[in-house]
Amino acid sequence: MKNVVEQIRDDRWDQRVPDDMSRQPGTTLRHIINCHFYDDAWVPDVLAVRAFEDLHRIVHLSHGDFPAREYL
Repeated sequence: MKNVVEQIRDDRWDQRVPDDMSRQPGTTLRHIINCHFYDDAWVPDVLAVRAFEDLHRIVHLSHGDFPAREYL
């Protein structure tokens, strides 16, 4: 994703994305990219997939507890 983000021109960051691309009308490209990076940052703390063997194990997310199989 980093390579894609590096291609965004400075004058595009505050551009609104189409309303059907977001839950909030008027969302900017900057906001969407920030949300993706935030999600990517905490995932390793929640679930280490490479060393993961138990798909029935419960993972703890901000919106509840779920079996790893559902989360993945």
